[in-house]
Order: sequence, then C-alpha cells, then structure tokens
Amino acid sequence: MIPAPRLRLKKATGWFAAGQEVAAALAMLSDAAFKLYVFLCLKVDRHSARMVWEAIDLANLLQRDRQSVTDSLEELCRREVCIRHPDIDGRIASDRFSVEICDRFWPYEKSPVEEFGVDQNGYVRRVRQMLSGTA
Repeated sequence: MIPAPRLRLKKATGWFAAGQEVAAALAMLSDAAFKLYVFLCLKVDRHSARMVWEAIDLANLLQRDRQSVTDSLEELCRREVCIRHPDIDGRIASDRFSVEICDRFWPYEKSPVEEFGVDQNGYVRRVRQMLSGTA
C-alpha cells in the first residue's frame, strides 16, 4: 500500500479547526445563524472565544441588516452556542455585542478569564472617551 501524500496548508496562518463542533452547529442552526457562527469562529480571540462588536459594524461586515444579525445572535444564544455578556454596568447593550462561543461549540481550550485579562467593554469605553476628548 502506498501512503497518501501529506497534506499541506496553502497558508499556514489564519485557519480555523472545523471539526465536530462545527458539524454539531450545522445540524441545529438556521442558515443565517450558522453563517454568523462561522464568522464568529473566524474572528473571535482564539484563547477566550470572545469578542466585542458594534452591532452596525457586524451587520455591515456580514452584509446584512442589524435586525437579522440580532435575530441570528438570539438563535445562537437560545441554542446555547454562544453567550452574550453584559456591559460593565450589568446590562445587555442593544448597540454592541459582547459574545463568547460556548465550550461545546469551540474546538480550542479556553484560557481562564483572569488569564485573558482584558476588560473589552471597559477598553471600548475608554477608547470612545479618548476619541471624544472627554478622557
């Protein structure tokens, strides 16, 4: 038997491990929610599976309206694929998404939050203050 040639990536960086986690999501999500899930998988921090987006920016990146992105995110949360985290004041903002992909649907081991060490909501708030000149 001749061994199969070893597969090599065309680009060694920027790829995402799409295994049983992605297959499980494919079987249970609508097309729109699955597209959002794959987008999140490609864009979130690999160590924490977290990211913060402005709602309108995310809609523009996906070439969809804001409501359809919100509906897809609600489906991801309802099916426990993702978690929306509250802002620093404890509320869920409608204009900003702080999202974490749940362990069952994330192929990488996550660092503990304290190791991650970034308060993304606080960071975004401070940058806004700096840009508006009220820092």
